[in-house]
Amino acid sequence: MPNKKKRKAPTPAKAAAAPPVWTVTGAELVKAFQHIIYSLPKCHDQWFTDEDWCSILPDYWASLKNYRDQVTKGKFIKAIKKHFGEISGYRGETNPSGVYCVERARMINGKNTKNWCFLITKKLFCPLPPSSPQFFIGDITTVLEPLLPQYQPTSSRGLANEILKESYFDSGEAWKMFMPSDVAKPKKNDPGKSTGDDVKAVIKTRMLACQAGIQNFWEAIEDGTKEDVTDVTDFKRRKIVFKCHAVYAALRKALESMEGNQNRLTWRQCCDFAVEAMKVVGFEETLAADAVSRAHVEFRDNKNKFKHPNEKARKK
Repeated sequence: MPNKKKRKAPTPAKAAAAPPVWTVTGAELVKAFQHIIYSLPKCHDQWFTDEDWCSILPDYWASLKNYRDQVTKGKFIKAIKKHFGEISGYRGETNPSGVYCVERARMINGKNTKNWCFLITKKLFCPLPPSSPQFFIGDITTVLEPLLPQYQPTSSRGLANEILKESYFDSGEAWKMFMPSDVAKPKKNDPGKSTGDDVKAVIKTRMLACQAGIQNFWEAIEDGTKEDVTDVTDFKRRKIVFKCHAVYAALRKALESMEGNQNRLTWRQCCDFAVEAMKVVGFEETLAADAVSRAHVEFRDNKNKFKHPNEKARKK
């Protein structure tokens, strides 16, 4: 009988190669940063920490949205400093690209933490150089894209418990603390009236008034005009700007940490935080929490203005 040829065993089919995993590179972070330079003026002229920038970039650069975990501080700092240089704007030094960076220490949860801060500007010089008393870290909430609410099913008992959790800003204490003293609190039986929303809106307006005073001190004093640059001494101008910084920091901390009824800070603790924040950013003046609270009352009850520091100008 003829020998039968042995059949070769079929070779197993090769498994399909897995699609390559996309990795966020430093070059991609630079592109996202350049997009903000050219297209998003609301992110300009204020300092943000490296941490803040890692949250901002994925909001405005589509290719990073699903890779937020890869947008790390180390990768961001290395890429931006390498591409744009390491110029802080200290004492007038300029960067043609309009990008400035500086390492600053901040108090976070009672610990001194160092962060690299970056600023974008289209002005010839850095508008808030680190050597300036007006130096401050911007509010990231003003530039982040708002998130849509996530609605999830809940039990009727759970819903009832949520309704019972009244926001602190709805309380009479919050109204008395943050609303001007001549504004009476609405009665509880007023239909559809949310006092908490009113209080938070007033706080945000007051914070904007503080920021205006930080940029131009005369905007934070009663009957203030640009002529006050020559009428008010440098010491008094610095004092006004310093109080604007401190009140702003305390109000911002209040919005962040006084909303819920669990683990919320008191107003006194918010004022303590403001004092520590002023020390961290390099203010030489010393200020107690009580002084921050008094400055807030003065600002609150005088239509978001401090009293004019020049007695003669007030009597005109």
